[in-house]
Parts: sequence; C-alpha cells; structure tokens
Amino acid sequence: MRRVPNIDGCCEPFRWGWWVYRGLPGERLAGGMFDTLRYPVPVFEGAGMEGTVKAIEVLADPQRLYDVALDLEAYTEWAAAVKSATVVETDEQGRPTVADFTVDGMIKEFTYTLDYDHAPDNGFAWTARPNDDIALLEGSYEFNPIEDGRTEVVYALRVEPTFKVPGFLRRQAEKQIIGPALRGLKKQAEASG
Repeated sequence: MRRVPNIDGCCEPFRWGWWVYRGLPGERLAGGMFDTLRYPVPVFEGAGMEGTVKAIEVLADPQRLYDVALDLEAYTEWAAAVKSATVVETDEQGRPTVADFTVDGMIKEFTYTLDYDHAPDNGFAWTARPNDDIALLEGSYEFNPIEDGRTEVVYALRVEPTFKVPGFLRRQAEKQIIGPALRGLKKQAEASG
C-alpha cells in the first residue's frame, strides 16, 4: 500500500480515489495553478484509480466553463494536442455522450472514442473505449465556484497505454496533457466570457 503525506507531514494510507493538493488558505502557485499530492480529497466518488490531478482558478463562472469544456469540436482551437474532435452522440439535453478524438501523443497520433458521464453536479467525467493503443483513459472536470466570480477547475486524468511505459513516464505524460488543457480552457473561457 502506498503512503501519502498528509497536511501535518505524517503519512496516511492511500487506498482509492484521486488525491489533490488544494493549497493552504491564501496560497496560490504560479499562474493560479495548484499542484498535486498534499492531502486527500476525492474528486468523484468510487473512482478507484491513481492518476494525475491539477487545479487552476479561472475568472469565469462554472456554467461558462462547463459550456466551453463541453464544446468538444472547438477543442482544436484551444487544446494544442487535439487534432480533431467529433461528437458522435448527444443526450436529450444536447450534451455529448460519445465523441471521437485524434490527438498528437508526441510519439504518434492516437485515435480514441470517449463515453461521457454527466452525473456529477459540478462537472463531468469520461472514459475511453479500449483500442490498440489505449488500455485505459478516464478523467473528469470539476467546476467549483469561489468568491469574486472565479471558479476552481479540477482536471483529473488517468491514462494507461497498451504498450509498456514506466509509471513515472505515464504520470509525466498525464501532466503534459493536463497543464496545457487547463491553461487553454482558462484562456478560452476568460476571452469569450
């Protein structure tokens, strides 16, 4: 069992879920970005996975961020790695439930299909259908209102390719996806809001 340091510096056993560093009161890292692994906070219940979690503050309301994040076909304009995004199916409210993506994965282009879950009240989650390159890809956005019209956006991601990659390199790749995606979402939401 892995042990994760808690806020007091002691170690807490870690059995499930995402663990996120939300910062101490009044503390902000460069660019409003929080970093991972300080004390436990489940991002969505029952996730049962390890991965990478990052958060950023955005000067936009949660609904604006939700709308920008769900405009999947516009990802090619602000998410640098996304080469194409096509909504395949929507629910009765017009939200995507299935979408196809092609992304630049540095070593090659990856194509995958995501199934979306809109059950969380303050965000949404997705899971990729396994294919030749991806054994597992799951993630979520969470939009938490803060004072002064700002919102904390939490992005959680876990990726496991079908080919062998050491865990530390997988986490690094996840960070390379999450960081630019959060900055792109922030820029898009603040510019158009």
